[in-house]
Amino acid sequence: MKVSGRSVGRFLKTPGPEIEAVLIYGPDNGLVSERAATLTAALGIDPDDPFAQSELSGADITSDPARLRDDCAALSLGGGRRLVLVKAATDALTPAVEALLADPPGAALLLLQGGDLPARSRLRKLFEQSERAAAVPCYQDDAQSLPAVIRQSLDQAGFDIAPDALDHLVAHLGADRQMTRRELEKLVLYVGEAAGDSDKEGARRRIGWAEVSACLADGSLQTLDELTLAVGDGDLEAVDRGLRRLSAEGVNAVSLLRALMRHFHRLLTAAEALAKGGTAERAVEGLRPPVFWKHKGRITAQLRCWPASQLLRAEQELLEAEILCKSSGLPASIVAERAALTLARRAAAAQRRRA
Repeated sequence: MKVSGRSVGRFLKTPGPEIEAVLIYGPDNGLVSERAATLTAALGIDPDDPFAQSELSGADITSDPARLRDDCAALSLGGGRRLVLVKAATDALTPAVEALLADPPGAALLLLQGGDLPARSRLRKLFEQSERAAAVPCYQDDAQSLPAVIRQSLDQAGFDIAPDALDHLVAHLGADRQMTRRELEKLVLYVGEAAGDSDKEGARRRIGWAEVSACLADGSLQTLDELTLAVGDGDLEAVDRGLRRLSAEGVNAVSLLRALMRHFHRLLTAAEALAKGGTAERAVEGLRPPVFWKHKGRITAQLRCWPASQLLRAEQELLEAEILCKSSGLPASIVAERAALTLARRAAAAQRRRA
């Protein structure tokens, strides 16, 4: 069965005894790991206890399919249900998992963590169509889901957040759930202990825009944000500097490509609004989450240089680049850098034509 939307949280806490296997997959690797950890904790399993959890690789299973059944049939020495974990699951595992679900041993729960499996994936279809298995997709947080993630994390730390500060975080976070969590933890540490900063006992400290901006100013997220703007501007020198800085900071290629995709998707949204009438300024003003005020002029100028057809083309090229990063064997950093520079050169040419 397929588990999505609001039912995901409930399922991860109580998967049910009839479920023999769970596939957690999607483009957000951080969210995949987070949900796998939630399910493991709900089962009361200590991930460091080798008698409660075992881990197999895809190669282990494809070379010896019987090993999967043996591990799933093993009993926990401490009582309770065991967990058999397989990371980086692909369609190559489908025959072995299908055989297991046809005659499950019932002793352990099989948990598979996968990447961005397409709708045609045999493994994904197997889990979605089986009554004994569940598929849990993990998509990137967007402008609708991300505010709740931010508020929940800060609430647990004892903080509120101002609306403009929340908008600023939403505009910068969301590519990966673990990265989002780390940045929020960094923000909490930067602001300080909530109790120590409160004037009244039990009062909650509100985080403002200035604190969020200062905390992110020197981080890789700020570099990523500036780089995406430079690509849209056609500023080749700034793009080159940004790429070198991101490489030094260890930001992975897929994060860069997804940041660019978000940027060009927002431009496309504004272009579609502009086509319905009004001005470029009003189209940019209507974007959600709101554009950071310092960037409005640049976004508006980009909107005038990038027609909707070219924005659609850019989105498709970035998607193809991400697929190449994951499947071609080419160095992902080179693929991403080439995509960024190609778009920047196109923007630079458009700027020259307008001039």
